[in-house]
Amino acid sequence: MNFNDDKLDQGQVKNNNNNHFQPQQQQQKHFKGTNNGIRNFNDLKVEFEHIRNNLISLESEISKGKRDKQPFKNNCDNQLLIKNQELKNQIRKYKENENLSEKRLSLQEKYLDEYKSNFNRIQEEIIQIQESINNYKELYNDRNKTEKIIIELKTENKKLIEENNKSNKDIQQLKEENKQLQQLLNDRDKQLEAVNLSFGQHISSTSKQFNDSYTIINKLEDQLTKQIKHYDDLNNIDNIEINLDITSNNNSNPNYFQ
Repeated sequence: MNFNDDKLDQGQVKNNNNNHFQPQQQQQKHFKGTNNGIRNFNDLKVEFEHIRNNLISLESEISKGKRDKQPFKNNCDNQLLIKNQELKNQIRKYKENENLSEKRLSLQEKYLDEYKSNFNRIQEEIIQIQESINNYKELYNDRNKTEKIIIELKTENKKLIEENNKSNKDIQQLKEENKQLQQLLNDRDKQLEAVNLSFGQHISSTSKQFNDSYTIINKLEDQLTKQIKHYDDLNNIDNIEINLDITSNNNSNPNYFQ
Protein backbone atom coordinates (compact mmCIF):
# COMPACT_ATOMS: atom_id res chain seq x y z
CA MET A 1 0.00 0.00 0.00
CA ASN A 2 1.46 3.40 -0.98
CA PHE A 3 1.40 6.69 0.94
CA ASN A 4 -1.76 7.82 -0.78
CA ASP A 5 -3.45 4.62 0.20
CA ASP A 6 -2.37 5.23 3.77
CA LYS A 7 -3.86 8.71 3.61
CA LEU A 8 -7.02 7.29 2.09
CA ASP A 9 -7.32 4.63 4.80
CA GLN A 10 -6.68 7.19 7.47
CA GLY A 11 -9.28 9.51 5.98
CA GLN A 12 -11.84 6.69 5.85
CA VAL A 13 -11.18 5.69 9.43
CA LYS A 14 -11.28 9.31 10.49
CA ASN A 15 -14.59 9.79 8.73
CA ASN A 16 -15.88 6.62 10.30
CA ASN A 17 -14.73 7.80 13.70
CA ASN A 18 -16.30 11.20 13.14
CA ASN A 19 -19.55 9.56 12.08
CA HIS A 20 -19.34 7.27 15.08
CA PHE A 21 -18.75 10.06 17.59
CA GLN A 22 -21.16 12.54 16.03
CA PRO A 23 -24.26 11.20 17.91
CA GLN A 24 -22.14 10.99 21.04
CA GLN A 25 -21.17 14.65 20.70
CA GLN A 26 -24.82 15.47 20.19
CA GLN A 27 -25.62 13.43 23.28
CA GLN A 28 -22.97 15.30 25.23
CA LYS A 29 -24.44 18.63 24.13
CA HIS A 30 -27.90 17.38 24.94
CA PHE A 31 -26.69 16.19 28.34
CA LYS A 32 -25.05 19.56 29.09
CA GLY A 33 -28.19 21.35 28.04
CA THR A 34 -30.40 19.32 30.35
CA ASN A 35 -27.97 18.76 33.23
CA ASN A 36 -29.85 21.30 35.37
CA GLY A 37 -33.13 19.34 35.27
CA ILE A 38 -34.22 15.86 36.32
CA ARG A 39 -34.78 13.49 33.45
CA ASN A 40 -37.34 10.89 33.28
CA PHE A 41 -36.05 7.65 34.79
CA ASN A 42 -36.91 5.58 31.69
CA ASP A 43 -35.22 8.11 29.36
CA LEU A 44 -32.05 7.91 31.44
CA LYS A 45 -32.04 4.14 31.16
CA VAL A 46 -32.45 4.34 27.36
CA GLU A 47 -29.59 6.82 27.05
CA PHE A 48 -27.40 4.73 29.33
CA GLU A 49 -28.06 1.68 27.11
CA HIS A 50 -27.20 3.73 24.04
CA ILE A 51 -23.88 4.84 25.56
CA ARG A 52 -23.06 1.27 26.51
CA ASN A 53 -23.67 0.19 22.91
CA ASN A 54 -21.38 3.00 21.74
CA LEU A 55 -18.67 1.72 24.06
CA ILE A 56 -19.01 -1.72 22.54
CA SER A 57 -18.74 -0.18 19.07
CA LEU A 58 -15.67 1.76 20.19
CA GLU A 59 -14.05 -1.39 21.47
CA SER A 60 -14.73 -2.99 18.07
CA GLU A 61 -13.12 0.01 16.37
CA ILE A 62 -10.12 -0.28 18.66
CA SER A 63 -9.73 -3.95 17.76
CA LYS A 64 -10.00 -3.08 14.10
CA GLY A 65 -7.52 -0.25 14.48
CA LYS A 66 -4.89 -2.67 15.77
CA ARG A 67 -4.61 -4.04 12.25
CA ASP A 68 -3.80 -0.58 10.87
CA LYS A 69 -0.44 1.05 10.78
CA GLN A 70 1.17 2.04 14.07
CA PRO A 71 1.18 5.88 13.74
CA PHE A 72 -2.43 5.97 12.73
CA LYS A 73 -3.23 3.30 15.35
CA ASN A 74 -1.60 5.34 18.08
CA ASN A 75 -3.50 8.43 16.97
CA CYS A 76 -6.76 6.52 16.94
CA ASP A 77 -5.96 4.94 20.29
CA ASN A 78 -5.40 8.34 21.81
CA GLN A 79 -8.63 9.67 20.35
CA LEU A 80 -10.49 6.60 21.50
CA LEU A 81 -9.02 6.87 24.98
CA ILE A 82 -10.11 10.50 25.15
CA LYS A 83 -13.58 9.69 23.90
CA ASN A 84 -13.73 6.69 26.17
CA GLN A 85 -12.87 8.88 29.15
CA GLU A 86 -15.50 11.40 28.07
CA LEU A 87 -18.06 8.64 27.80
CA LYS A 88 -17.11 7.31 31.21
CA ASN A 89 -17.58 10.79 32.62
CA GLN A 90 -20.97 10.99 30.93
CA ILE A 91 -21.90 7.56 32.29
CA ARG A 92 -20.85 8.64 35.77
CA LYS A 93 -23.00 11.77 35.47
CA TYR A 94 -25.89 9.73 34.10
CA LYS A 95 -25.62 7.37 37.05
CA GLU A 96 -25.54 10.29 39.46
CA ASN A 97 -28.64 11.74 37.82
CA GLU A 98 -30.22 8.31 37.81
CA ASN A 99 -29.59 7.90 41.55
CA LEU A 100 -30.90 11.40 42.17
CA SER A 101 -34.00 10.64 40.11
CA GLU A 102 -34.57 7.41 42.02
CA LYS A 103 -34.28 9.23 45.35
CA ARG A 104 -36.68 11.94 44.22
CA LEU A 105 -39.05 9.35 42.81
CA SER A 106 -38.97 7.48 46.11
CA LEU A 107 -39.61 10.73 47.97
CA GLN A 108 -42.51 11.58 45.64
CA GLU A 109 -44.00 8.11 46.17
CA LYS A 110 -43.70 8.63 49.93
CA TYR A 111 -45.47 11.99 49.67
CA LEU A 112 -48.09 10.40 47.42
CA ASP A 113 -48.74 7.65 49.98
CA GLU A 114 -49.06 10.28 52.73
CA TYR A 115 -51.42 12.29 50.54
CA LYS A 116 -53.55 9.21 49.84
CA SER A 117 -53.62 8.37 53.56
CA ASN A 118 -54.63 11.94 54.47
CA PHE A 119 -57.21 11.98 51.69
CA ASN A 120 -58.78 8.73 52.92
CA ARG A 121 -58.77 10.01 56.51
CA ILE A 122 -60.42 13.27 55.47
CA GLN A 123 -63.01 11.34 53.46
CA GLU A 124 -63.84 9.25 56.55
CA GLU A 125 -64.10 12.40 58.67
CA ILE A 126 -66.43 13.98 56.10
CA ILE A 127 -68.63 10.87 56.19
CA GLN A 128 -68.72 10.98 60.00
CA ILE A 129 -69.55 14.69 59.98
CA GLN A 130 -72.34 14.09 57.45
CA GLU A 131 -73.74 11.30 59.63
CA SER A 132 -73.62 13.61 62.67
CA ILE A 133 -75.42 16.33 60.72
CA ASN A 134 -78.12 13.86 59.68
CA ASN A 135 -78.49 12.70 63.29
CA TYR A 136 -78.83 16.31 64.49
CA LYS A 137 -81.43 16.95 61.80
CA GLU A 138 -83.44 13.95 62.98
CA LEU A 139 -83.16 15.10 66.60
CA TYR A 140 -84.22 18.61 65.60
CA ASN A 141 -87.24 17.27 63.70
CA ASP A 142 -88.14 15.05 66.66
CA ARG A 143 -87.86 18.04 68.96
CA ASN A 144 -90.16 20.14 66.78
CA LYS A 145 -92.69 17.30 66.68
CA THR A 146 -92.46 16.90 70.45
CA GLU A 147 -92.90 20.62 71.07
CA LYS A 148 -95.97 20.58 68.85
CA ILE A 149 -97.36 17.64 70.80
CA ILE A 150 -96.65 19.44 74.10
CA ILE A 151 -98.49 22.55 72.86
CA GLU A 152 -101.45 20.42 71.83
CA LEU A 153 -101.40 18.70 75.20
CA LYS A 154 -101.29 22.06 76.98
CA THR A 155 -104.26 23.22 74.94
CA GLU A 156 -106.14 20.05 75.80
CA ASN A 157 -105.22 20.44 79.47
CA LYS A 158 -106.42 24.02 79.42
CA LYS A 159 -109.73 22.90 77.94
CA LEU A 160 -109.99 20.21 80.59
CA ILE A 161 -109.33 22.77 83.32
CA GLU A 162 -112.05 25.02 81.95
CA GLU A 163 -114.44 22.09 81.82
CA ASN A 164 -113.55 21.15 85.38
CA ASN A 165 -114.09 24.73 86.55
CA LYS A 166 -117.47 24.73 84.89
CA SER A 167 -118.24 21.40 86.54
CA ASN A 168 -117.25 22.88 89.92
CA LYS A 169 -119.84 25.58 89.49
CA ASP A 170 -122.52 23.04 88.59
CA ILE A 171 -121.63 20.36 91.13
CA GLN A 172 -121.00 21.77 94.61
CA GLN A 173 -120.58 18.39 96.25
CA LEU A 174 -117.44 17.62 94.18
CA LYS A 175 -115.71 20.92 94.92
CA GLU A 176 -113.00 19.39 97.09
CA GLU A 177 -112.30 16.60 94.62
CA ASN A 178 -112.15 19.11 91.78
CA LYS A 179 -109.65 21.17 93.74
CA GLN A 180 -107.47 18.12 94.18
CA LEU A 181 -107.82 17.29 90.51
CA GLN A 182 -106.97 20.86 89.58
CA GLN A 183 -103.88 20.73 91.75
CA LEU A 184 -102.89 17.45 90.15
CA LEU A 185 -103.33 18.91 86.67
CA ASN A 186 -101.28 21.96 87.62
CA ASP A 187 -98.51 19.71 88.89
CA ARG A 188 -98.56 17.74 85.68
CA ASP A 189 -98.53 20.94 83.65
CA LYS A 190 -95.48 22.16 85.58
CA GLN A 191 -93.80 18.83 84.97
CA LEU A 192 -94.43 19.21 81.24
CA GLU A 193 -93.00 22.74 81.30
CA ALA A 194 -89.94 21.49 83.20
CA VAL A 195 -89.47 18.74 80.63
CA ASN A 196 -89.70 21.29 77.81
CA LEU A 197 -87.27 23.68 79.58
CA SER A 198 -84.60 21.02 80.15
CA PHE A 199 -85.02 19.48 76.71
CA GLY A 200 -81.97 21.23 75.22
CA GLN A 201 -79.76 20.32 78.20
CA HIS A 202 -80.82 16.68 78.34
CA ILE A 203 -81.22 15.80 74.68
CA SER A 204 -79.79 12.33 75.21
CA SER A 205 -82.66 11.44 77.54
CA THR A 206 -85.39 13.10 75.47
CA SER A 207 -86.99 9.88 74.33
CA LYS A 208 -87.32 8.55 77.86
CA GLN A 209 -88.69 11.84 79.22
CA PHE A 210 -91.29 12.03 76.47
CA ASN A 211 -92.31 8.44 77.05
CA ASP A 212 -92.72 9.25 80.76
CA SER A 213 -94.76 12.32 79.85
CA TYR A 214 -96.99 10.26 77.58
CA THR A 215 -97.49 7.76 80.38
CA ILE A 216 -98.42 10.52 82.83
CA ILE A 217 -100.80 12.09 80.34
CA ASN A 218 -102.44 8.75 79.68
CA LYS A 219 -102.89 8.26 83.40
CA LEU A 220 -104.36 11.75 83.68
CA GLU A 221 -106.72 11.07 80.84
CA ASP A 222 -107.75 7.81 82.50
CA GLN A 223 -108.25 9.63 85.79
CA LEU A 224 -110.21 12.42 84.09
CA THR A 225 -112.32 9.89 82.27
CA LYS A 226 -113.02 8.06 85.52
CA GLN A 227 -113.73 11.34 87.35
CA ILE A 228 -116.06 12.61 84.65
CA LYS A 229 -117.82 9.27 84.57
CA HIS A 230 -118.02 9.42 88.35
CA TYR A 231 -119.45 12.94 88.14
CA ASP A 232 -122.00 11.84 85.57
CA ASP A 233 -122.98 8.88 87.74
CA LEU A 234 -123.40 11.13 90.77
CA ASN A 235 -125.46 13.60 88.75
CA ASN A 236 -127.70 10.81 87.50
CA ILE A 237 -128.14 9.48 91.03
CA ASP A 238 -128.92 12.95 92.41
CA ASN A 239 -131.42 13.62 89.63
CA ILE A 240 -133.15 10.30 90.31
CA GLU A 241 -133.33 11.04 94.05
CA ILE A 242 -134.67 14.53 93.43
CA ASN A 243 -137.34 13.26 91.08
CA LEU A 244 -138.35 10.62 93.62
CA ASP A 245 -138.54 13.17 96.41
CA ILE A 246 -140.63 15.57 94.34
CA THR A 247 -142.97 12.83 93.32
CA SER A 248 -143.36 11.35 96.78
CA ASN A 249 -143.74 14.28 99.15
CA ASN A 250 -142.85 17.55 97.31
CA ASN A 251 -140.61 18.48 100.26
CA SER A 252 -137.22 18.59 98.54
CA ASN A 253 -134.71 21.23 99.55
CA PRO A 254 -134.79 24.16 97.06
CA ASN A 255 -131.12 25.07 97.80
CA TYR A 256 -129.77 21.61 97.03
CA PHE A 257 -128.02 22.57 93.78
CA GLN A 258 -126.76 26.00 94.94
